[in-house]
Amino acid sequence: MAQFLIIGDPNDLHTRFRVEFLMQRGHGVELLCEQNEMTRSIKNNGPLPWIHPKALPYFSWKNRQLRREGAHLITERIGQIGAQLLLIMYGEPHVGWAYYHQQFKIPIALHTYGTDALVTLPQITQAGLLAPLRKYLFKRAFAGVQLHVASSRKQFETLQHLSNPRINQQLVRIGINSKALDAFKATPSASKLDRPYVIFPRMMHPIYNHDIALDAIALLPKEILRAYSFVFIDADSRHTSYTTTIKAKMDAQADVQFEWLPRLDSIALWTWIQHARLSVQLPATDASAITALETLYLETPLLLGPADYDHDLYAGIPRTLLTPQEIANNITRLLQHGMTQRVSVETLKKLTDSEAQSLLLENHLLTLIENNTEF
Repeated sequence: MAQFLIIGDPNDLHTRFRVEFLMQRGHGVELLCEQNEMTRSIKNNGPLPWIHPKALPYFSWKNRQLRREGAHLITERIGQIGAQLLLIMYGEPHVGWAYYHQQFKIPIALHTYGTDALVTLPQITQAGLLAPLRKYLFKRAFAGVQLHVASSRKQFETLQHLSNPRINQQLVRIGINSKALDAFKATPSASKLDRPYVIFPRMMHPIYNHDIALDAIALLPKEILRAYSFVFIDADSRHTSYTTTIKAKMDAQADVQFEWLPRLDSIALWTWIQHARLSVQLPATDASAITALETLYLETPLLLGPADYDHDLYAGIPRTLLTPQEIANNITRLLQHGMTQRVSVETLKKLTDSEAQSLLLENHLLTLIENNTEF
């Protein structure tokens, strides 16, 4: 069994799943997080024993003193718990801590999820007056990483300008809980509405383009608007300025029947997706779209936007440009003519089962510890 020190956000479901899986496998795990993340976690879950009670400063290239304090805390925890590997969950800004790899003296693994690798890091290191300096500094940080785990191949390509050939790159998808989904599918559930509906099941955040989707709904043929309801979730989102915009757009379409639900737990969300005639998901970027994978697993027709999805999983799924008219045209076509599911449940289970992917991650981490000769 190994001892891991992890830097990440305990409120992030993917991070928490990885932590809990490693603990279930018998490994020692301690997580360092920032103060606001710790406060939110305690409010939602109470104190979690695997979170170190002292907060890690927010990583900033501008504040050398806070960086030094954070590096000192990481070094201290490595020594006190006997950590054999530092796992950094999420690239920006956390990968900056790898800048101090010589001080830590243990191997470092980086796990990127999607937006951090596909959007944020490329933007801040390639655009703006400070981009050349940030690129130089992040390249120095990446030089301290021995293993880069990503949830899509595109992330490796997008970060080529920061990475180097010495880093071992391994694809580990953020998977779906196929056991839970199989159990759900084995128990019949009734539709929540007495009329057909189209669902837009992503959380209320500008990255998911609900505002464009609503503009598209306004362009749908009258016969579709009369026959279908349009279901959105996360009405109780903390992104209140965005939800205000969404509500105004809904209110402006008085002849459309909307259902705007609060945030749903997994079973409730799966029930709504399972009985939908079509699921529409239009994020600007999406590396490991769990909701899209769950939709395919539940064999519900799916329309995706133009984000750079995992080709192994989504090559045959209908796509649309992010313009209201194109979205409306594609929704109309799929509702009127239907579609054939192009990804089998067996393929999804093989490529994205969360337990299998977590075992793969564990193997990569343990191999790095066993084969490391640098320290």
